Amino acid sequence: MSTNGQVLARAREFLYANARAVERALYEVAFEDADPARFARSLAAYQNADGGFGHALEPDLRAPASQPLATETALLMLRRAGVRRVDIAAAACAFVAQASAPDCALPAFVPGALDYPAAAHWQAGFGAVPTLDRTCGIAALLAWHGARHEWLGRAIEACKAHIARSTSDEAHHLLYRAWFASIVLEGAARERALADIAKALPRAELFVPETPVARYGITPLGFAPRPDEPMRDRFPAASIEAHLDDLVRAQQGDGGWPIHFPPPSEGAHVEWRGYFTLEALLTLRAYERA
Repeated sequence: MSTNGQVLARAREFLYANARAVERALYEVAFEDADPARFARSLAAYQNADGGFGHALEPDLRAPASQPLATETALLMLRRAGVRRVDIAAAACAFVAQASAPDCALPAFVPGALDYPAAAHWQAGFGAVPTLDRTCGIAALLAWHGARHEWLGRAIEACKAHIARSTSDEAHHLLYRAWFASIVLEGAARERALADIAKALPRAELFVPETPVARYGITPLGFAPRPDEPMRDRFPAASIEAHLDDLVRAQQGDGGWPIHFPPPSEGAHVEWRGYFTLEALLTLRAYERA
């Protein structure tokens, strides 16, 4: 078996031994040609009647009620699987519309979320503060799915103005801007936004340019998980290759990948490892490394 085949085989073993049904279903769609509806059905267990997602789909927030962060996670997982579901996105629009501030800014979580276990960084409370950067991420994902909604139209215009007039020095916010620029913007506006993001990254909090990766943050592969991502050309080829090499080396003896942050529980730790193991596999497959 080739080295690439060994990476995949060991990860598959880890996923079936440890991961949630939702990650196993995404794996089957991405790597074993399963019906995409299989993955969508697995996501349905996390969706609420208001159209949003909760139930610890994002493992650091354990609340059952719908949360913008968990809804973002669902939309992103569908995109990573290459599954467009306008029906799911349309329902999500209804939830984020009522969860947002008047200017369309979104928080990570809504009131009541911290009545349940949550990771320490969320317990600090900053996730309750609405930001247009978070809206950039969710609006981009909703647009990718083909959603049409009055709130989404307003949110897209608000995000365009926000990106044009403001800066960010935090890697997650820059990633949301990159999604928005790559999916929503076109032509010169897209190029300007991507150039601004690339210029801001070296000094951004929680950006991890170095290898080996031993701390929490977003690496160049987080901005370019596929070689056809518009952000890919904003990084030197040597940096991308170094991070791919490091990602292969980071696979642990049990076949899974580690996490570099404290989760709220042992159960969340296992869930995150399944999530990031799948993320690693998808990235390595995109670059023909698995």
